[in-house]
Amino acid sequence: VNVSGEVVDQDGAVRNFAVPSSYLYYFPTNAAGQPVSPGPGASLPPGATPDPREAGRDRVAWKNIGVQPFTTQSLALDAGAPINDKVEAYVFATYSHRRADAPQNFRTPTRDTNVRAIYPDGFAPVEQIRENDFALTGGLKGQDLLGWDWDFSSSYGATRSIPPWARPARPASMTAASTIRPGPPTSTSAAPSRPAFHWTPRRARNTDARPTPSSPARSPPMSTAARPS
Repeated sequence: VNVSGEVVDQDGAVRNFAVPSSYLYYFPTNAAGQPVSPGPGASLPPGATPDPREAGRDRVAWKNIGVQPFTTQSLALDAGAPINDKVEAYVFATYSHRRADAPQNFRTPTRDTNVRAIYPDGFAPVEQIRENDFALTGGLKGQDLLGWDWDFSSSYGATRSIPPWARPARPASMTAASTIRPGPPTSTSAAPSRPAFHWTPRRARNTDARPTPSSPARSPPMSTAARPS
């Protein structure tokens, strides 16, 4: 019996450039102190005054370029045992769990896609996925069945995952505490794969690999695969 495992914990690496100070996040105000829309390219319109919150904003609010964080945990089992001197049973099994996040573009407070009553400082959606994958193969193999080596096995596997969904989150550096809105309570699962049976009869091989006139070249092993209808 052999059991192995692996854990991968990849931290994110943000490689976005800092946003220029001329690019406004918040609505500027006119001479009357009323908010006005930013100019072209989120610039400051003539005669307007920047919002004081611009001074303390996160200049790297976009965090979607670089290495995205993920974690995976994997296990594998490889086992076999003789039933008699000609037949052996074996099994292979694998399982893995994956969690990954993918930050999206930052939504500034001036954008209509942002609900300012909930996220006055803007937000950056984060797509998330949670996935479980497993596979199991079991079989029997043996020797000298009417002059043939034989191997009969069956495999089953499935992947179940919560598909990507976005959760808005305000940058922690811009607020006293990050606000996270839970995603939808429902999830979907991929339909498990159907069992696949594989039968590979193999003719017994001569231990002497050198072809001789009395020993013609061997034909390749036959292989047939069948799936239930």
